This record gives sequence, structure tokens and C-alpha cells, in this order.
Amino acid sequence: MHALDLITGGAWKYRTIRGYCQGDWQDIYFDSREYNDEDIKIFEMDYFNMGDEWSVYPENDENDQTGIYTYKNPRAEIASAFGIKEEEIELYVFDGYERTVKYKLAA
Repeated sequence: MHALDLITGGAWKYRTIRGYCQGDWQDIYFDSREYNDEDIKIFEMDYFNMGDEWSVYPENDENDQTGIYTYKNPRAEIASAFGIKEEEIELYVFDGYERTVKYKLAA
């Protein structure tokens, strides 16, 4: 039992969250009655920016763009956030650059 339990009446836990580098460590206390392990994993991903950020263009309209941050299953999370079916979503990931040849009339 922690002093925080006595003061607040909660069920406090201690955990170290980690990012990509060894130096990316933070110690946190959280009330296990309010937050479960999945909540802490999502917090850790947000804190250390370890999720995926997607640009969403509804109905192929490149002028109507919004961003969304996902954690595990981008297609399902985007569908849930926008109230559409997963099958309606096309995901495009960066696949490199292309170089094309261009000509102009010689003087």
C-alpha cells in the first residue's frame, strides 16, 4: 500500500514507461482503479510518439484533410473514429520517390 492510497483512497501503482532509446524512460504513478494496462500503453505511445500518424482525405478530396494518431490497428481505429466500414478505407504508405525525365526545346 502506498501513501497515495491512504491520502486519496485509490489503488496507486508505479511503472516505468520507455521510448525507443534507453534514455527515454519516465517513472509514473497511476490509480489502477482509473487506468488499466492498455491505458498506460496508449499513454506511453503518446508520450514517446511511438504510434502512427495518418492523414485522412475523405472521398478523395485532397482539400479536406485531417490527421489521426493510431496505436495498433490503423484501419480499425480510423474506421471507428470516422464512423465508416474498414473495407472503405485505403491506406497508403510512403514508398520512396520517383524521378522522371523532362525535356525542353533546345535554343
